[in-house]
Amino acid sequence: METIIAVGGTGQTLLFHYFRLYLAGIVEEPFRALVVDTDEMHSGLQSMKSLLDDLQHGDESTDALGETIPSLTFARFDQPSTDDVEEMLTGSSGGDNGEYRPVDAFFSADLLGQPLQKGLFARPALSSVVAHQLPRPEKFVPQPGSPTVVVIGSIVGGTGGGLIAPILDSVRENAEGGMPVRLKAVLYGEYFQVDPGQISGGRERLQSNQTLALRTLESSYATLHRFSIIGGPTSRRIERNPEAESRSRGLSFPAESHPHWEGIRALHFLRHDTVADAKANQPFQSREVDDETINVSFQRGRADYRFAEACAVVDALVGNNVVKRMENEAWLSNICGTRLPKLIVHFWEMARDVLGPDGARSFPDRLNDALRDRWRGSDGLREYLPHPPQQAQAVLPSTIAQLDWPSPEGESINRDLFQSAEDPHRRAAATLLFAALRNSPTD
Repeated sequence: METIIAVGGTGQTLLFHYFRLYLAGIVEEPFRALVVDTDEMHSGLQSMKSLLDDLQHGDESTDALGETIPSLTFARFDQPSTDDVEEMLTGSSGGDNGEYRPVDAFFSADLLGQPLQKGLFARPALSSVVAHQLPRPEKFVPQPGSPTVVVIGSIVGGTGGGLIAPILDSVRENAEGGMPVRLKAVLYGEYFQVDPGQISGGRERLQSNQTLALRTLESSYATLHRFSIIGGPTSRRIERNPEAESRSRGLSFPAESHPHWEGIRALHFLRHDTVADAKANQPFQSREVDDETINVSFQRGRADYRFAEACAVVDALVGNNVVKRMENEAWLSNICGTRLPKLIVHFWEMARDVLGPDGARSFPDRLNDALRDRWRGSDGLREYLPHPPQQAQAVLPSTIAQLDWPSPEGESINRDLFQSAEDPHRRAAATLLFAALRNSPTD
């Protein structure tokens, strides 16, 4: 699997949209994802990670029932003992008291007074304060046989602008046995309107940050094989709401002209790009991929259609209490087919092993409740999926029966995953939702 490293808030937002395309079956191949940030993981990505964790069925975290799934790891910088940059660098705060300090040669007074807990506020210089806390080296080791690593993030902000180059260096340095690595990047330049209340210096600050980041990448030890730049001084700038991006709830897919959709297309293209080796020896500027080169099959309209269909199927599965009604359904195979009942029986047997025959009798009710809570609960998965403008067609019973439900036959089982009373129905609910979303009817 290719590795995707999302850096900072922009990287997280792009990765979140990409994960949703994977859930809808539009992005077909799994991937390994790592989020690196000084801030919290976005709520939508937390929901995706929870789902992936509960999908595990075999020994590896990517071993789901019947298929290999993505992995998602969050590598937040260790929280400093103080929020004060000056105190972190010098051991004290409150000014220089008339003394000459080396730190004053590198940081202005306003930088030393910048709080870190809310990000780096488009100041790449502050990244040096936290760069020594980069996550453990093993997190950046590419998988054998999958040398492609794509880093996504903004180069005009403080987090991505200051940390993308060190992260690329860490990937290269920690490749096992000198394994060749194809390093690629989706880099966001100026693409949003500047809020003067948040970022002093305005556009000039962002342009300066972008110049610094690109020159650093050009001279970096880690050769960047190919990259795409989204936005820039002459590009259309959007109004950005980082708080809404962090909450992730109710976010529609961006329009095809939106910088985030451009980044999604670039990410998907670079994952599968096969000419990166040839580009590595060419001048840095020639390694940039222009929009005409990026040929990606999926489109925004198809994404909306797929989610309309998939969410309608899950709504029917959950809203009609299909699992609970199956227990007493005389015409079970006619209505639900044979694959779905076999899948539920598989997890029911896991519940019996944990709870005993008497305790397992409540499994259908527990699974039905777990499905409802995971889909439509207070922090349910539906909150983080788009609400397509078009209505899907009515879901017939035969639709659910015809889905490609995973088969448990011949699949390895890690029984350590089924130890508590909640494990069987929680993991079964995740498996049913995932399969319904990924395998729903397509055009």
